Amino acid sequence: MIVGILVMASVSLLLFAFSWLVWKKEKIELVNVTSRDKVSEENRKPFCAAIGKGLLIMGMGTLLSTVLFPVLESAWAILLPIWVSYTIGIAIMVRACIRYNR
Repeated sequence: MIVGILVMASVSLLLFAFSWLVWKKEKIELVNVTSRDKVSEENRKPFCAAIGKGLLIMGMGTLLSTVLFPVLESAWAILLPIWVSYTIGIAIMVRACIRYNR
């Protein structure tokens, strides 16, 4: 159980770090090449912000799962927050790719 908590906490921290790098530092090179190819210079900042927000939401869901799992000791404590946050985060990132990749 402790190993699982450490792994989930590490994944959460990685998502927070990538979110900060893409959103605040505008490290667009961390984003997949096909997703950033056609992003113009003027759309770079909102594109990075949207991708960073998606990653942040995914990190928050993973962190919530990490906190809830030892308390509730249920598979739903892991699955539900991750499923919801990853669905929302990926939807935000896909929307950004469609919107700014023209």
